[in-house]
Amino acid sequence: MSSTPKIWKIEDFTLGRILGRGANGSVYHATHKESKKEFAIKVISRTSISKHTVKYIRREIEFHSRIRHPNIIRLYGYFYNEKNLYILLEYMGGGDLHSYIKRNSPINQITAKNILYSIAKALEYLSTLKIIHRDLKPENVLISNNLDVKIADFGLCALEPPKEKRYSCVGTLQFMSPEMAGLNGYDCSNDLWDLGLIMYEVLCGEAIVYITNINQIITLEGFEPPNNWNEHEKDLFRKLTSRKNRISVFDVAKHPFFV
Repeated sequence: MSSTPKIWKIEDFTLGRILGRGANGSVYHATHKESKKEFAIKVISRTSISKHTVKYIRREIEFHSRIRHPNIIRLYGYFYNEKNLYILLEYMGGGDLHSYIKRNSPINQITAKNILYSIAKALEYLSTLKIIHRDLKPENVLISNNLDVKIADFGLCALEPPKEKRYSCVGTLQFMSPEMAGLNGYDCSNDLWDLGLIMYEVLCGEAIVYITNINQIITLEGFEPPNNWNEHEKDLFRKLTSRKNRISVFDVAKHPFFV
């Protein structure tokens, strides 16, 4: 016997505090009135949806809804009314990684490795689907109260073209890779640059560099790690942020740093 798909409506939920603002809308804490289960709901005003943004929203829903991985936030469904489009997402009670670093720096080695390993495994999985996140940053990495780590916000994601590269320049300037900024073409390895910058923030408690214009990024060839890091930390960081010899996404989680 076939099951009837769940039809959601906003009246089914009690909206709470705002959790964040993404590329295409604001995200709120929500409680399902009947089950008392907690969710995150992205609210997008229908008046704000243009011909330009509609393709990103469709892509986010299409790609994210088929993703199933323990280190990636679940998208349960979407619904709408005359005012808004609503995207129903998994809720993570610990907030985002940016806030976690601010509260807990310096982060102990075991926790730091768990955070970075979780992101690496999520990127490995996305690469098998040929999905490029394109806006990976600490604000888009969420943490549960039990320190589970999951990637969120697929509002700017895109497919890696077969036998080609992507050339569109999107995302957050601070975490934009040199190949994207320079319009040289990029693939799924683009997200590894972001992982390298996140690695620095997790281990050091602050950004490695503050970018104010795109020309600063175009000329970057990579970064040198701090002298007080051990050899495994230095090696992985160099390989993640190398412009010409970046590590394969399938080798990151196998790196000796995680042993």
